[in-house]
Amino acid sequence: MASLEDKVHDKLAAGLADSRFSPAVLALQMQRENTYVNESFIQYFTNYIIQMADSHTIPMHLSEVKKTCQALRFSLTELGLTGETRESVNNTEYLSS
Repeated sequence: MASLEDKVHDKLAAGLADSRFSPAVLALQMQRENTYVNESFIQYFTNYIIQMADSHTIPMHLSEVKKTCQALRFSLTELGLTGETRESVNNTEYLSS
């Protein structure tokens, strides 16, 4: 099963790395796919964000991507889309000076 996932990942990565097509065109074509395909792509993308945001060692050229993924992960967590819950802030506590 892992070899099948590797093949699909390689095809997806090759398609996204090809500079001859526009991501906007890909998004328009994704609208025509069934719900399962779109949900799977969102899960793939969300898991990539989580993995990249939590990784401790990354190549130097991906440092900006890591920062972006950390911000996206924070937003996804705020929305409850990462399977984690953030502790709510106690609104009854006040600071006095």
